[in-house]
Amino acid sequence: MAGGLDRSPAETPLFVLGLVASLVAVTALLLTWTRGRSPGVRLLTALAGVPALFLLVSAIESVVRLVEPSSPGWVWSELSLWAVAAAVLGAALVVRRESVRRPRTSRVRRPAG
Repeated sequence: MAGGLDRSPAETPLFVLGLVASLVAVTALLLTWTRGRSPGVRLLTALAGVPALFLLVSAIESVVRLVEPSSPGWVWSELSLWAVAAAVLGAALVVRRESVRRPRTSRVRRPAG
């Protein structure tokens, strides 16, 4: 599925779990960061978040490649995926904490009454 080394039956489920964790973390970050904003701003943020995620993945993969051993196992192939999920989830928690401290005022017009 992921083009892995097929050395373990746990390889594909761990890849899928890591991929889902990354997508959930990115979604949580974008929704939290744009809370109280107009739908247009939220959509533009989501569209900008996709290339930003690819840049983050590339940077983390570069760092992982610098520290991996000369003959890495399949775990090293999945490490960057888990690192991305952890980094984005951590960012979501920081953004959430800041949004609780300073709630944003809504710019969306609500009907009176």
